[in-house]
Amino acid sequence: MKKVMKTVSEPSSSCKHNWKYSYYSGQTIGFRCTKCEQEKERPTTASEKYLIREDMKKKDDTHKIYHKFVKKFQDVIGNYKLHGYDLICSVEKWAKRYPTVTIVSCDDNYFMGSDLVFIPHEELNNYTGVTVIFIPQRGNEPSEFFLYPGHAVELLKTMKNIVSASKNIKNKEWSPIK
Repeated sequence: MKKVMKTVSEPSSSCKHNWKYSYYSGQTIGFRCTKCEQEKERPTTASEKYLIREDMKKKDDTHKIYHKFVKKFQDVIGNYKLHGYDLICSVEKWAKRYPTVTIVSCDDNYFMGSDLVFIPHEELNNYTGVTVIFIPQRGNEPSEFFLYPGHAVELLKTMKNIVSASKNIKNKEWSPIK
C-alpha cells in the first residue's frame, strides 16, 4: 500500500500533509491526512487496483464474501468478465456456496428476468451492511449499491408500504401473469 500512497499529490495548505490510505470504492481511492484530517479522493489506476486486490486477498474481514465475488466476476480494473444471462447463471451457481448471499428475481427495463444479488458484509460480531448488485438479463453492465443497516430498514419500510397499499396484493389476487 505504500506505493499507492506515494502517488497522492498534496494540495496547497499550511499543513504538511501526511496522507494515509483511507478507502477503496472500486473506481476511486481515498486518503486522509493524519494531521489535519483533510480528505482527498481520486480515480484509481490499474496498478493501484491490482495492489489493493492483492492486499484484500490477505484479509479475513467483514467484506470477504464481497471480495470473493469481485475476484470471481470482475477483472483487475473492475469490469465484469460476463454479462446478462451468462453472468446471472454463473452468479447463481457461485451463490450456492455462500448461505448468507440471497438472490431475488426482478425485471430489467426490457421486462426480462434479472437478478438482485444481496451480499452481506459481516463477521461474528460485526454487521456493516449489504451490497446489492443488479444484474440485468439484457446484457447491460451490472450496477451495485450499498445499504447500511439504517438504509436497509428504510428500504424495507418503503417496500412494506408499497405492498400494503395495493388492494390486489392485500387480497392475494395479484399475479404477474394476466
